[in-house]
Amino acid sequence: MKNNIKPILQSLLLVAFGILIGYSLFINLENKKIKTPNKTIQIKKQQLAAKIQEVEKKKAIFENSWHQKTKIGPVNLNGKTYMGEEVNDVRHGKGTYKFANGHFYEGEYKDGFAHGKGTIKWVNGNLYVGELEDGFAHGKGTVKWAGGDLYEGGFKDGFLHGKGTAKYASGDVYEGDHKDGKGHGWGTYKAVGGALYEGEWKDDKMYGKGTFKYANGRSYEGEFEDGTKHGKGTMKSAGGDVYEGEHKYDKRHGWGTYKFASGEF
Repeated sequence: MKNNIKPILQSLLLVAFGILIGYSLFINLENKKIKTPNKTIQIKKQQLAAKIQEVEKKKAIFENSWHQKTKIGPVNLNGKTYMGEEVNDVRHGKGTYKFANGHFYEGEYKDGFAHGKGTIKWVNGNLYVGELEDGFAHGKGTVKWAGGDLYEGGFKDGFLHGKGTAKYASGDVYEGDHKDGKGHGWGTYKAVGGALYEGEWKDDKMYGKGTFKYANGRSYEGEFEDGTKHGKGTMKSAGGDVYEGEHKYDKRHGWGTYKFASGEF
């Protein structure tokens, strides 16, 4: 009889141990189920707060920038009328928004801000059609100013940025790189009168190496600074004279050689 009781007790102990282990695992799993979502929600709240802070910072910088030529945005100002899609009482999806000052936006929204593809119409006649992010022109787009100027190309945080083409009402055309709303990098400027510059730019000015061809047949190839011939370069006249040497603010200055079309120096 004693021999039979011992195996039974061992079996009961194993079962009890198994139940204890199972209950312990169940408690741990339940704790994980409770803790993990809370942690995830907390992280999401932190990320959302950081995004809102970033957008508000942008809004503060560009709050009064509607009238400025190179800044397109923001379109999340307080206004009068919104018609469109919402999620949890926040503009999200497609909609139209008419501002108190008369400006008009039609397009896509995300988390309350113009985001995606859209059109902005200003009361002064300016028009933007293209991509937006967090309320600013961002990506590819086209802006037409009431005065007749037009730009088509890249945007970043409301500024002309990247490659693009600007066509002015005067007939002049700039095609090339932009940064923070200005010609910056490599680009070509063709004036309606026939002059042409191809080369490097900085803050909307010829800066670095480039070639300038004048309408009267002259040409200059060399260095520029602040929109002027500055540094080493070669100037050729329409008649064949050639000056090769140093320049300072559009004038020959320093070392150089001058060769006449006749061959004389």
